[in-house]
Amino acid sequence: MLDEDQIRLALTDLARRAPAPETLRAGLARGAVLRRQRRTMLLAGGAVAAGVAVPAALLGSRGGLPGTLHPGSRARTAPGSPLPPPAREPAVRPGNTRIALRYRPTWLPDGFVESGRDATLDRSDPAYQQRRWSAPIDPATHNPNTVPPNVAVLVAPDGPLGAAFIGDLGSQPEQVAVNGRPALAGQVAGVTTVAWQPRPGITLQVVTHEVVDALATALRVAESVVDDPGAATVESALAFGWLPSFGWLPAEKWKDVVVRTHADPGGGWSQDLMLPGRLWVRYGRETSRVTGPNARSVTVRGTAGLIDVGDDGTATALEMWLPDRIHLWVTTDRAGTATRTDLIRTADELRIGSRPYLGWIGGR
Repeated sequence: MLDEDQIRLALTDLARRAPAPETLRAGLARGAVLRRQRRTMLLAGGAVAAGVAVPAALLGSRGGLPGTLHPGSRARTAPGSPLPPPAREPAVRPGNTRIALRYRPTWLPDGFVESGRDATLDRSDPAYQQRRWSAPIDPATHNPNTVPPNVAVLVAPDGPLGAAFIGDLGSQPEQVAVNGRPALAGQVAGVTTVAWQPRPGITLQVVTHEVVDALATALRVAESVVDDPGAATVESALAFGWLPSFGWLPAEKWKDVVVRTHADPGGGWSQDLMLPGRLWVRYGRETSRVTGPNARSVTVRGTAGLIDVGDDGTATALEMWLPDRIHLWVTTDRAGTATRTDLIRTADELRIGSRPYLGWIGGR
C-alpha cells in the first residue's frame, strides 16, 4: 500500500508542471462555451468534458490531499474479458496522415466496441490522444441526445492543451493506486475518472460514463493499460492549409490541431479537425446545417454552399456537400473571431485526402 508521503510527492510533482491559474480559468471559460455550442460533437465523440488540471486543483495550501484510500473498491467490476491482440492496420491511404496511438487497454467490459479515436496532429511526445469504446445501441430506439455507456483511455500532456481535455475528478477524489503508482479517482454526474502518471510529464486517464460498477471497472481498465506505440493509429484525411491568426504566433496555432474520428450513435462516421475553443471542421455524416435569416449562398471549393454571416460581417458556420455525399462543415467556437473571407479561405485551402481507414470501428 502507498503511504501518504509517496502520494503527496508524486502529485506535488504533477502540480509543479500544471498550467497557471489564469490559463486554467481561460480554458474553463472556453470549455463552457464549447459545451453549449458543440453538444452534438461531444455526444458523438464521447462523454469526456473539459475540466481542470487535476493536481493543481486538488493540492491544499499545505500540500495535503483530500479523500481516502479504498483498496477494496475494485472488488467487483462489470463483466469483462481480455482483448485480443490488435490487428495489423493497412497502409495509409493517399493524401492522408497517420498518427500512432501510444497506449491501449488489454481488458474492457464485455460488449464494448471501439467508437472513437483522437490525436493531436503534432507528433511530439507527449501529445493529447484518446480512444473510446461504447456499449452497443439499437439505432431504432436510441435517443441521439444521450450518450451511450462508454469507456475512454486518454493521454493528456502538461499544459493548456492537456487541461482542455482532462477529466473532472470532483471535489473529493479518492486516493488509489494503478499498478503501484499513486492515482486519483473521482465521480461526477455519472462520469468516473481515474488519473495517474506512468512517467513524468504525462497523465493517463480512464474515463467511464454510465458503466456498471464504474469505479472498480475504471480501475480494472487502468491497470490493464500498456504502452504499445503503433498498435493502433488515427488516420486523418484532413489538414489545414491555412488558418485565421486568432492572435497566435504561426508556430503555436498549428501545434494544437486535434483530429477526431468517431462512429455516430445513429450510424455512419465523421472526422473532425479542431483548434479546441476556436475552429472546428467536420467531414462525413451531416450533423449540423446552416439555416435561418443569416444563411447566404456561397461558392466553396468550386461548389455551391451556404454560410451564416452576421450584419457586422462575421461568420459562424459554413457548409457544403463533397462528392460521394460527404458533408463538410466549418464553424468557429467563438462568435466574431472569423470573417466571411476567413471561413471561405479555410474551407478552400483545407487539404482533403482519401476516406480514412475505419476498419477499427466496432472492433474490440
